[in-house]
Amino acid sequence: MDLSDKRVDLIAEGFDVAIRIGTLTIRACCPQNIQCTVLACRRPLGVDQLPALSSPEDLQHLPALIYSNDRNPQDWHYTDPDGKTGVLRSEAEMSANNGDVLRELAIAGHGMVNLPQFLHYEALNRGLLRPLFANYTWTNFDIFAVYPKTTILPKRTRAFVDFMASLYGSNPYWHTLNSQ
Repeated sequence: MDLSDKRVDLIAEGFDVAIRIGTLTIRACCPQNIQCTVLACRRPLGVDQLPALSSPEDLQHLPALIYSNDRNPQDWHYTDPDGKTGVLRSEAEMSANNGDVLRELAIAGHGMVNLPQFLHYEALNRGLLRPLFANYTWTNFDIFAVYPKTTILPKRTRAFVDFMASLYGSNPYWHTLNSQ
């Protein structure tokens, strides 16, 4: 089991299956994908510590924690409640190639973070992080199980893919946040 975020060559590196996040570039995949939402969040601050925020553009000069494996990591795409799209070009306080590290840095108050909801679901529910512009839609993407094309799918691969589909299904736990 390899838990890194790097993209692997399944055949050359001998992997049975990989979990891919984003846009699928190959056709061999689990028939069921899981949708995931990205949320921009930061540690809750007192009213006197937080500048007045009326739109994502107001976040532009606040310190940001950047996920470096993204194609354009400083560009945070959003859609406002009226359907207007925009891009926040965030100012990097720090970057890392691991979302768990970035979440913990955000909880510690080192900046805002824009990560998949499954990475900070628990911190949001516990009040350790607060969504920024929760009525906006930040980037959405899909999660896929991918495996090499073969005439006969190994039983262990089928079992893993079926297990993941049953565990997360069409309504994964991170889609239901407690009211803040």
